[in-house]
Amino acid sequence: MHFYDLAVFFKLLLIFVLGVHSAFDTPATDEIYYYS
Repeated sequence: MHFYDLAVFFKLLLIFVLGVHSAFDTPATDEIYYYS
């Protein structure tokens, strides 16, 4: 893979992860992130 393709892949992956986190954003998961 070229570097550009890899950068785009990670950018899309980051957007996906943030989207999933916001979709399942609960106080329990917030505590896990804050205290882990």
